[in-house]
Amino acid sequence: MEVQNTKAQFKIDWKIKNFEELSPKKGQLLSSPTFVIDDLHRSHWVLHLYPYGDNDGNGQYTALYLVRKSDDDYPEDIVLDCQLSFETPEKTIAIPWKTTSIDWKTTNHTFQNGGRCGSQEFIEKEKIALYLEHGSLNVRCVVFQHGIDGSKSGGCAAVSLIGNDQRYFEWIIEDFQDLQPGDKKVVPIKSASKDALSMTMTLSMTSENILMVGISPIDGKRMKRALCSLKTLKGPNFVCCGKDEIWFNEIKSEQNWSFPLLYSKEGLLDEQISSSLHLGCYLKFFLGIEFEKIEYTYYKPVSDQKNESCGIM
Repeated sequence: MEVQNTKAQFKIDWKIKNFEELSPKKGQLLSSPTFVIDDLHRSHWVLHLYPYGDNDGNGQYTALYLVRKSDDDYPEDIVLDCQLSFETPEKTIAIPWKTTSIDWKTTNHTFQNGGRCGSQEFIEKEKIALYLEHGSLNVRCVVFQHGIDGSKSGGCAAVSLIGNDQRYFEWIIEDFQDLQPGDKKVVPIKSASKDALSMTMTLSMTSENILMVGISPIDGKRMKRALCSLKTLKGPNFVCCGKDEIWFNEIKSEQNWSFPLLYSKEGLLDEQISSSLHLGCYLKFFLGIEFEKIEYTYYKPVSDQKNESCGIM
């Protein structure tokens, strides 16, 4: 029997929640959950997004690729048409300088195991903000294969969550006026989600009388980047007395971070009402993709308009 529709379609909607929390670093890769296309020989696929450019680019553009994973069992090449896009929130479509979507297309691309297609210059990185909805980015990939019964078309919706951990605490350092070069004041910080030590914070003085803050996260391997801001009371107002940012080295098993305060001991004691130092400590850790899953999968005839959308929430 002759197949009437010989162009099968599979659509992937990938929502990246908390995308606006992502750190701006060239070469940083976001990978979608792996999806399996049953009617393409149960081949395994993934989307790769480099929001601030891949390592080979100039850092001015976002890169986006569809990748065939090398671990599926089908040994032969797969030839597909592919379209990659960012979906624009409906409420912005009426604004003239915003388009409904941005996309990249190719036809008859040959995917070997581990092969990919896409664009190193998909969109200027500064324009990504135009495609965010409540801090989330919606990425879509549609693939077509010719010569296959179109009634086998389908799709899936995936979600990834960019994690961050924020905490604020007050640290009262008793007898701060007695701190001498080589001395250290240490405060342990417990996790809010479990009864375990999360990190330690240290205040010390160098031989040059510089006050240094040290932070040692216990679970630093999860952390990609961190911000720290310290404030103290000077006169009637709280002022920033220290601030720093760090990218953690994922190769190292221990992550240590230190930076100097903006004031000397005498400068901090100048307007304190006691010999103690009262610090307000704010920390924010960026964890990369903290959670991901395929939320929804469907199969439908191409003519079934009711199920055209993946229904991603």
